[in-house]
Amino acid sequence: MDSNFHIDNEKIYEEVFNILAELAVEPWDYLQVSGAILNKNLSEVMTIQGSSEGRIEDIPIGWKIFDIQDLVIHLRKMFLESTGQRIWGFKFDFFKSGKFTAQFDYEKPINFDEEDDFIN
Repeated sequence: MDSNFHIDNEKIYEEVFNILAELAVEPWDYLQVSGAILNKNLSEVMTIQGSSEGRIEDIPIGWKIFDIQDLVIHLRKMFLESTGQRIWGFKFDFFKSGKFTAQFDYEKPINFDEEDDFIN
């Protein structure tokens, strides 16, 4: 992978975090977003905030979903161009410490309809 991939990649994670952090309500210890990546949009997106006490709440993201969608689809494009692998799902965990984890699913969903761009 070239060095630009890493830099762009980091910027995308930072932007996703900024969107979630702006909408989350204190107190929280971690923020999470996950979903399926279709051809032109995201599906089954979940956004949550959690605390060390075990409290988990939904982060209502409203129209910001489209900002996250654009970032994740761009990330998928960069991965495909750099590695040749298509990402079908993602999960990002962001922690107050500044650390984060990123997990990706490289398996195409069984019921994915490429013509209509949705999962049955």
